[in-house]
Amino acid sequence: MAGITRRGFLIATGAALASRLADASPDRGLQVGALLPMAGLAADPYLSALRELLAARGFVDGGNLRLDVQHATNPRQQAQELVSAAPDALFACTAPLARALARATKSIPIVFAWVADPVHAGLVQSYARPGANVTGVANRYAELAQKRVELLHELLPAARRVSVLAGVFDETMEDTLRHARIAAQRLGIAFNEAHTCAFWTEELGEALVSSADAIMVITPFAAYGTQWISEDLARFSIARRLPVVFSDLESVALGGLVSYGNSFIGDVRHAAGLLGQVLEGAKPAEVPVELAARFELAVNLRTARAIGVEVPQSILLRADRVID
Repeated sequence: MAGITRRGFLIATGAALASRLADASPDRGLQVGALLPMAGLAADPYLSALRELLAARGFVDGGNLRLDVQHATNPRQQAQELVSAAPDALFACTAPLARALARATKSIPIVFAWVADPVHAGLVQSYARPGANVTGVANRYAELAQKRVELLHELLPAARRVSVLAGVFDETMEDTLRHARIAAQRLGIAFNEAHTCAFWTEELGEALVSSADAIMVITPFAAYGTQWISEDLARFSIARRLPVVFSDLESVALGGLVSYGNSFIGDVRHAAGLLGQVLEGAKPAEVPVELAARFELAVNLRTARAIGVEVPQSILLRADRVID
């Protein structure tokens, strides 16, 4: 990039993005490529939310918009394939998938969801000024870890040994663990070594339950691949009468005991609003990264009864969602 200033590069990049969107005539319609970490039934709720929000802004899949969705099994190759189709914009869930797209193109707009810290992930220069062709929604999972430890302690004050479970897609696991350990140390809770996995196995379950009073899921992984991990974990916890604190609302709906955090679907809907702005002509470099702002406490009383846990009134009175 000899002889080209950074300012000049960003101006040229912005002009390229504007030109690409301007070329999307009503006859040709718009095209969006999406890269997701799940497929099939696991992906349907999120795709429905994405389509619904885009339709609300006038972009109807199958009408004036074509949504090309790929389940990430080989992200680098699939990112190249999506880019080679010359879409008008790209959408990704999780930091690794957004980064795969960002490496594949510096001109096509990219909007992300399910990213804890996009600056740390190398996706944007700053929240206020993303600086290139990428923007999206930061879900703040790491900083909520302390709240989840406090919730676990309020729910189970006698619990002193907690197994921690994290998903491999969350590269901010160490930062999340750091936040969780601060609260655990203050409350006298000992963490077992964090386990990471892409799929649920009985062996993993046995490792978690062998020396724990409870399990805490510090990172979101309700669904990866075609498998609902949280559903398997919830079923296992009920069979073993072992409480589990999750980080996402969807896991409680699948049978988990309790969670505090934002909704996967809510994050997608939030990011879809930014994607709509981009399809309307906004430049990602000038669209600030937005922070997930709504966090909900969810409780599944059916699961509580099944495992013999009495949920304190202090939690029930604060709960945004109670499944009974």
